[in-house]
Amino acid sequence: MFRSPRRGAAVPEATFLELRGLTKHFAVPRPLLARVVSRAPPAVVRAVESVTLTLRAGETLGVVGESGCGKTTLGRLLVGLEVPSKGEIRLRGQLLEGGAHQRPRALQRRIQMVFQDPYASLDPRWRVRDIITEPVVGELSAAARRERAVQLLRQVGLSEADLEKHPHQFSGGQRQRLAIARTLCAEPELVVCDEPTSALDVSVQAQVLNLLKETQARLGLSLVFISHDLAVVSHVSTSVAVMYLGRVVESAPRAVLFSAPAHPYTRALLETIPDVRRPGRRRAAIPGEVPSALAPPPGCAFHPRCPLAEPRCRVERPELRPLGDGTLVACHVVGERAPAEPGHGPDEVSET
Repeated sequence: MFRSPRRGAAVPEATFLELRGLTKHFAVPRPLLARVVSRAPPAVVRAVESVTLTLRAGETLGVVGESGCGKTTLGRLLVGLEVPSKGEIRLRGQLLEGGAHQRPRALQRRIQMVFQDPYASLDPRWRVRDIITEPVVGELSAAARRERAVQLLRQVGLSEADLEKHPHQFSGGQRQRLAIARTLCAEPELVVCDEPTSALDVSVQAQVLNLLKETQARLGLSLVFISHDLAVVSHVSTSVAVMYLGRVVESAPRAVLFSAPAHPYTRALLETIPDVRRPGRRRAAIPGEVPSALAPPPGCAFHPRCPLAEPRCRVERPELRPLGDGTLVACHVVGERAPAEPGHGPDEVSET
């Protein structure tokens, strides 16, 4: 069985990953004529804004929110595909500076990513043996790479007979297994999963999720699991961070967040989850739409859609503050935790 030679069992008490004020802004150039006439500076998309989070070794941090909330950008910052505008990323206390190509190779390999679309993340021209062992090209001989590929294929439920195949010969679920095998070949300590099951059928989703959990338990990996599907996040996560328009509005241990959500946005998201115990329950959609990240509302960004909004919410942005039970929430009007409706506990959310 293939194992990382430099890592033993995970130590749950250790702070493994720490984000401090992590921020990413993208400049959007204006048309030439508009720049000349108005002399206005480029517009700025505030994709990720002052995110502060921690993850303990061997655990899974779920990151949830609607489309456009900054989840994927956060994941790309972690693996170095984007460079932060401000803030810090620390892995076991070591500062990760710049993008992936600016980091030492040994450090770069410690953080890997499983992408959303298994049809786009694998090179269609390459054979499976080359796809899986790409991270160790130049480090191992051809025979050693083949042996490594066979071991990894078996770990993800495929066989040695698949070595000479191309990606188009596999189903979506099998392609995602290949992507996971390639990720494991780099012997990472942290794996960022960017909606790895959203492009798959429901039955295949469960297989991939179970594979991720089994692999994590066997190798002691830490995971950041990005998804818009709260039922999936409830199934795989140890703790959960809820993002809205680039900011974390609530973070809490999984059991606490799903049994007693604090932020109005979190409560609204939980109301959209199907409940097998109450099949006739009407699920209310969150009113309105996510505002543009080019021009976020003043104050609390959620106030145009929030049923609890007060005048203060329209002018003063709330900061994350502790509520107890490991919960941090950014809301002016939330004081004592309000219990969720029956059926929203983590064991009662219907799993994929």
